[in-house]
Amino acid sequence: MQCPEEEANVFSIASFHWVTGLMRKGYNKPLTMDDLWELRNDDQSKKVSLSFEEAWEKELKKKTPSLIRALAAAFGGPFYIAGIWKMVNDILGFLQPLLLRQMLLFVMSYKTESPQSLTGMKIRVALITAIYQKSLRLSNTARQEFTVGEIVNHMSVDTQRIENVVNYLHGLWSSVFQITVTLYLLYATLGWAVFVGLGVMLLMIPLNAKLSLVMQRYQKRQMEFKDKRIKLMNEILNGIRVIKLYAWEGTFLQKVLSIRNDYELDMMKRMGYVAAGQMFTWNSTPFLVSMVNFAVYTGVMKKPLTTDVLFAAIALLNVLQSPLVMLPWVISSCIEAKVAIERVYKFLLCTEIDPNAVIVESRRPQSTSGQDASEKYSLLVTDASYSWYKNSQPVISGINLALKKDCLLSVIGRVGSGKSSLIAALCGDLERVSGE
Repeated sequence: MQCPEEEANVFSIASFHWVTGLMRKGYNKPLTMDDLWELRNDDQSKKVSLSFEEAWEKELKKKTPSLIRALAAAFGGPFYIAGIWKMVNDILGFLQPLLLRQMLLFVMSYKTESPQSLTGMKIRVALITAIYQKSLRLSNTARQEFTVGEIVNHMSVDTQRIENVVNYLHGLWSSVFQITVTLYLLYATLGWAVFVGLGVMLLMIPLNAKLSLVMQRYQKRQMEFKDKRIKLMNEILNGIRVIKLYAWEGTFLQKVLSIRNDYELDMMKRMGYVAAGQMFTWNSTPFLVSMVNFAVYTGVMKKPLTTDVLFAAIALLNVLQSPLVMLPWVISSCIEAKVAIERVYKFLLCTEIDPNAVIVESRRPQSTSGQDASEKYSLLVTDASYSWYKNSQPVISGINLALKKDCLLSVIGRVGSGKSSLIAALCGDLERVSGE
């Protein structure tokens, strides 16, 4: 069932009138899955993934491809529009000391998170699809480098962290913008006393910068342990029959718990301590700035703290509190997303199976007699050599094989003679060194 939002006019979208039909149906009877609409065409995984693939293909043609540029080209439109609305939101927020509270709440009712969340969701869907498709084309060298556990982490954890940072990325510059304007207005209200409070804020910056670097280091270590744990769990599930037959459940359980409790949870505990330190420093900053500003204004500047100055300064300091609280959280999310983007970027650039290792029928040349060889043979191998890894010694050399159509062929040989290598070569899983 098509989503009515696609055909709704501007008034229906502005008033959410297009949702009325579903709400009325839900009022009359319990809703079922059949009552729900399909996703909009722009939100469906196929179109989202196609947009990313086109942008990524353009980046791969450049000398230095960039995953961030590809994501921005594919999904940047709604995200940048959300930034404009965020700027409007921030500017209107400074009317708080001057306008009535109810008018301010009405003006600030627009939520910028909606388009950002939608953009983040599209980015996550596109990356999950790209990672899955890439995993199907990995070369043998890349399969040795990336385990199943790491690929699962890329699809679940890394994409989620990238989505999270997109939802709140505008808060990075927005917090700086709000802090700058608030300090200017405080200067107009309290005079040079505000610079003393600014000094308190500047003292917090090196401390939080150090905490951010520590958080990034712990984040990388925690992801390494997570990859190791998921890899071990995958090996356990693949060999569960042997483990059950030999009653090794306890031994392997201890191995998993050892990685989880002794390493992974320890890193998460340390990350929690660092995050708590960041939140404490930034949450205490508005209180310290207020105390210092009022103390200097009354004690050093010898000016009376009148009602108009007091309430205007308190209102501005309340505006200052929100960006100071958001800034460390956004910085922490950016650090996590940076690590995630680097991991996904490295995976998407790894080597793939050579598409020319196996030539399909439509690409085979005509035989000398003029008859298409594919009409007589279903498989042709001519003086071909294959290796498991690129630039390594061939494991199969000078193979010639012609398999007629409707013919059953058995590959027989002793252990280690190359039967599996031959089958892998015919399937295109080996690197073709020469021949065809």
